[in-house]
Amino acid sequence: VHSGYVYEALFNPHGNQILTLCEDGAARLVDDTTGATIGKPMVHEAPVRRAAFSFDGRWIATASSDRTARVWDASTGDPATPPLQHEANVADVEFNPAGDTLITASWDRTVRFWDPRNGGELRPPLKHQDRVNHASFSSDGRRVVTASANEARVWDATTGQPLTPVLRHEAEIVVVAFSPDNRYVLSASRDQTARGWSASTGAPVSPFLKQRGPITQAVFSP
Repeated sequence: VHSGYVYEALFNPHGNQILTLCEDGAARLVDDTTGATIGKPMVHEAPVRRAAFSFDGRWIATASSDRTARVWDASTGDPATPPLQHEANVADVEFNPAGDTLITASWDRTVRFWDPRNGGELRPPLKHQDRVNHASFSSDGRRVVTASANEARVWDATTGQPLTPVLRHEAEIVVVAFSPDNRYVLSASRDQTARGWSASTGAPVSPFLKQRGPITQAVFSP
């Protein structure tokens, strides 16, 4: 039971804990068998809408409309870094596979790269023309795909240089993801379509996949 709307629930990488994100500003971790609380609630000053585990499960990153992301010790709920500050709502967070970089996507039109061990910025941000809804690493950590307004794009994660042309929909793109082999990118939009693209050239590899309403989530099968 929570005191407000629950935006998301996700398993940790080991499959034995569940993290819930609530409009009351707290992320809570529980044992998936007993329901017992693990550590302290991880509290923001506004709703928490997105979160990610590091690949070893030691750290949790949370994104909030209080204009910050935060990194927490998953075993205790204690903050591991100072707040990672943006100028607007933070819409998404994700660790790279090595666990040494955290990206945050924000409505301040940037994607930023942070050291999750100390909260320092690692390199200049990826700047966009509109608010950024989502960002995701490739499985090798070398590339990042971002969704901003009705445009998606693949970037070099080290240099920040764009690697593809803009991938366009007719309305806001909600989520983007790499395929497991990193050959393709999937985009899903409020224009009621999803589409597959080449991650190297940006060329479409599928037609627009039409749905009956705005798409809020899309993933590749393993």
